Amino acid sequence: MNKTDQLTNIIYEFTLEFCRRYTNGSYLTRKMREEARLVKENLSPASLARLLESYKEFILANDIEVWPVYSLRLRKVKGIAYRPYKSYEMYEPFLSSAERAANAAVCLIIQTSRLVEESPRSALDYKGVLLLNEI
Repeated sequence: MNKTDQLTNIIYEFTLEFCRRYTNGSYLTRKMREEARLVKENLSPASLARLLESYKEFILANDIEVWPVYSLRLRKVKGIAYRPYKSYEMYEPFLSSAERAANAAVCLIIQTSRLVEESPRSALDYKGVLLLNEI
């Protein structure tokens, strides 16, 4: 399983559990579950962006603190993505509160978005280098 597949599966499972614990069967619950399903089945920057906006909507509606980009709390979440093997269980401790879960999900979605955006570009760069070396 490649890195993006691992991350999209984690996002899906994490979002389902997040909704079960914190969204109380609202319209946002159905919306987030559907968006997470779309991320898992058909990964695209647009589907990730919609899910990210839903988490941000939840954060605003519930007056949750947004963690600063360079905070130690956020670095713990970011560090998991750099491990060779990632699983939902590694992110599960962040579901202990709505604040931790929402901030962890936002971080995970942003990391996955960057990975998706960089993938085609790095492949083109690699092919370009090969072509230049063959001349």
